[in-house]
Amino acid sequence: MTRPRITADTARARLTAAAETLRTSRTKAHKEAAEAIDAVLAPGGWRLLRPKDTGTGGGNLALGMDQSLKAALVAAAEERNAVLSEDVSEGFRRFLAGQWMPDKPRRATRNSGATTSRTNLNVRPDGELRERVREHLPAASAQAGWRITETHVALGWLLHHYGIDPAALPTTE
Repeated sequence: MTRPRITADTARARLTAAAETLRTSRTKAHKEAAEAIDAVLAPGGWRLLRPKDTGTGGGNLALGMDQSLKAALVAAAEERNAVLSEDVSEGFRRFLAGQWMPDKPRRATRNSGATTSRTNLNVRPDGELRERVREHLPAASAQAGWRITETHVALGWLLHHYGIDPAALPTTE
C-alpha cells in the first residue's frame, strides 16, 4: 500500500509547526533546528537543500516537447513521487550499460499541418553520466544506424520508463 503524497501546503504547515515546537524548547540544538527549518521555508530556502557542486556538472538539459507530453511526464513522476532528473540519470546508466537503447523518434511529415504548442522540460541529470553519454553517442549512433543525441536518450528513457506513447496524447495548439 502506497502512502498518499504529501502536498506542498501540508509539508509547509507541518514544518512550520515543528519549528515552533522546537523553538519553545530550552536546548540550543532544538533552537538551531528551528532556525534551519525557518531558513528552508523562507523564499528560495529550498536552495539550501541542494547538494554542493561536486564538479560533475549536473547542468540543465532542456528537452523540447509538446505541452501535453510534458504534462503527462510531470503527472506520472508526481504519481510515483519520482524526480525526473534522477530518472534521466537512470536512463543514462542503462544506456551506457547497453541495457537500453532509445527508439528512433517519429517525425511529423513535412507540410502535414502538425502544429503544436511546444515547451521545454528542464532536467538536471548527473553531470559525469551526461559526459559519458556524450562520449558514447558516436558508437551508439553507428550501431543504431541513426544519429542519437543525449536528448533522444533522456526523453526516450522517460517515455519508456513511464510507458507513455506521445502519439496517444492529445495535441495542444
